[in-house]
Amino acid sequence: MLSLSGFFQKFKNLEHGKREVALGLIKSIELSSNIILSESEVLVDSGVARINTSPMKRNEIFMHKEEILSNLKSLNSSVKDIR
Repeated sequence: MLSLSGFFQKFKNLEHGKREVALGLIKSIELSSNIILSESEVLVDSGVARINTSPMKRNEIFMHKEEILSNLKSLNSSVKDIR
């Protein structure tokens, strides 16, 4: 017999809406590196965030990548990598 907690386990791991995840990423980048991005510069798919902005901004973001990812992990975000 299946337990009730097993049934609800699949709902526990639902991914937030892509817009909410992108907004969380933008907020985390702003806190870590003082770079403000628009929603159109961030694409989140399958746990990977792609940053489409100028090379200067992108390099600054990658310099703070570990800090950004740790902030996202504390927020239980689905983003596991930034490219």
